[in-house]
Amino acid sequence: MFLETFTKRDEMERASRWILGLVMALLLLGMVMVYSARTVKAARLDGEPMAPLFNHAIKVGLGLAGMLLMMRIDYRALGRHYLKIFIAVTAVLVLVCDCRHESRNGRTAHPRKCPDAGIAKLFV
Repeated sequence: MFLETFTKRDEMERASRWILGLVMALLLLGMVMVYSARTVKAARLDGEPMAPLFNHAIKVGLGLAGMLLMMRIDYRALGRHYLKIFIAVTAVLVLVCDCRHESRNGRTAHPRKCPDAGIAKLFV
């Protein structure tokens, strides 16, 4: 009775494919922008002009893999676990955002190195 009010599975898949296509177009545009903005600077600094593009491509690939995984999961099944998911995402965001500490005089000092933040950003 309650599940009949949700969008049908085939309609969700069709919409997901459209969203995936739009996201891929935007990611491609972003890759071109990273290439044009960072290549010359990277070549001057360390001689590796393609390094920023490869780093960005790895992040894009991880993001697309996560998106494809979430496209396969029925969102209604996640509804039972919404509180656990909310707490986990909030904890990851705290790890990412809490990378500053105060010095003795009360001013914010240099950002400390947060080894957990790099890992946490993968999940955000």
